[in-house]
Amino acid sequence: MPALLISGVAQDKAFLENAVNYAQGVVISAEILRLFPDWTKRFIVKIAPIVRYRRAAIAFLKDMVQERLTKLEKGDDTGPDDLLQWLIVAAPPEEKTVVCLVERLMALEVASIHTTTMTFTAGLYRLAAEPDKYLPELRAEVQQCYDGGDITRDSLGKMIKLDSFLREAARLDNSGLRIIYPVRCVTVSMQRNAKKTFTFADGNVIPAGAKIGAPMLFQHRDPSVYKRPDEFDGFRFSRPKEQGQGAAPMGKDSLVSTEVAFQSFGHGRHAW
Repeated sequence: MPALLISGVAQDKAFLENAVNYAQGVVISAEILRLFPDWTKRFIVKIAPIVRYRRAAIAFLKDMVQERLTKLEKGDDTGPDDLLQWLIVAAPPEEKTVVCLVERLMALEVASIHTTTMTFTAGLYRLAAEPDKYLPELRAEVQQCYDGGDITRDSLGKMIKLDSFLREAARLDNSGLRIIYPVRCVTVSMQRNAKKTFTFADGNVIPAGAKIGAPMLFQHRDPSVYKRPDEFDGFRFSRPKEQGQGAAPMGKDSLVSTEVAFQSFGHGRHAW
């Protein structure tokens, strides 16, 4: 969760609770707005749940953000090495405001809170199930790849076994949102609402207003893509890289890369 990367609020339970509520509020507010005609939405949104959590987030962070902005205006960009500082430095001039920066941060919360939590929870369960098999190798790799004792992008890129372990845990255990139908439970990812009727070349039709999604449970267990798809193999994706047969560490088959057969973080341009 991005909040864990912000000095001063990482241990603030009230802020973390609001961050979780904000992520849920986005979904709830979107579903509420969907019920009303377009011309009414600009009025309805003012009383949607997301507004309350947005105001709370601004109240939590405004002093911290303003202090850092003031420091940056004086030519000093040596703030804490955390996510908020990265956003402040990277933001274009017109977006270097308290409201814009808080909204950027909370948008990252929405994008990361569920998928990141589910992926790391799955990894911890898998590690607890087979500690003797995986813990020594993973610990040795982390210790070897430390960059002067700090975790950096370069050092993370070298941890191909850890990356593989988490991707495999996500593949098997992070199966997307479960929707209960009268006769079965279906897991789907990349849910979309059809804004207009679409007809495929083979004649299949998706009517306007239909909700569609990808069957991630089956895609993650496709035997044409994965050998022994129902078996957990923590080093499934790192083994080819170690043998010089796979992609670059942070390229294809990394935890954060997406494809049709791996959609824990979605797929397509919006996943990036």
